[in-house]
Amino acid sequence: MKSNIIKKTVLLAVVLASLAGGVYYCWTIRELPQDRRNACKKANADFKNCKDEEVLPFLRKLADERFFTARFNGKFPWMHLSYETRVPVDFIGQIAEDAFYRFAGRGTAETADAPRLKELLAFSQMLYPRCTEEERITLRERQVDACFFLNDFDGAIALIEKGLPGHSEIWTRGTVAKLRAHKAMLACDSSKDAAKVAESAKEVVKQLLVFDEYLRSEEMGEHDDEYDQTTGALYSKDWIMARNFMRCSIYSRKAGDAAEADRYLALAKEHYAKAVKKAKDDKVTSEELKRDMKSYGL
Repeated sequence: MKSNIIKKTVLLAVVLASLAGGVYYCWTIRELPQDRRNACKKANADFKNCKDEEVLPFLRKLADERFFTARFNGKFPWMHLSYETRVPVDFIGQIAEDAFYRFAGRGTAETADAPRLKELLAFSQMLYPRCTEEERITLRERQVDACFFLNDFDGAIALIEKGLPGHSEIWTRGTVAKLRAHKAMLACDSSKDAAKVAESAKEVVKQLLVFDEYLRSEEMGEHDDEYDQTTGALYSKDWIMARNFMRCSIYSRKAGDAAEADRYLALAKEHYAKAVKKAKDDKVTSEELKRDMKSYGL
């Protein structure tokens, strides 16, 4: 009888010690609200200090390393145990977005860091399913941008056609047309066959006019200027339309239609004048606008 009491007492002591040890461990790995904020601040600072070749390994480490954490919900002893990344996955997605801008250079295929953009694109596609719906939208947009900078227009179209929540049907139609126009421009500019050049040039104009329908749509009626993080410029609707009509003019001429080329050139000049007037008090935007349109012959 006495031995049974001793055994039960020892067993109870072991159980209580184990319970106390478990509670102590949970207390040592507990996470307070400021801990996550501080971890995010540190991760963001570390990213900014990364050399280009260190960015992808840094992002992979953030996404792959997981830790046991405990959050005490309400009054002790209610708590939630989890095994997760040091910073929220959505925050890793936001750092990846910043990395897209970093490797995009000035937003052209010539200055973009193509190899690293490809690596970043693959990483973001791996991260995408783990993000919330809100972060997926912006991450998918950066993936589309990356494909565009890499001249992978079919890849960009495929991503858009998978669905971009928050965007209308007319936006999708206009954006896909713009991408198809760029694909046709590439085909036109790289071909030495006169017939193929003319055919591709016609396709360029056709798709740009579909994009123009979107620019003139009711949805774009109250268009806000778009800030470009790679240049620091604000793109007005008239700037976009001026560039669009300049391209129509250039490729109409390549297609052998001089009259249409002249008509589109007049429209480009009209919208360019409006864009210049709007940007006159913004030095960065004004200089970028003139540099951009000069590349098209204005």
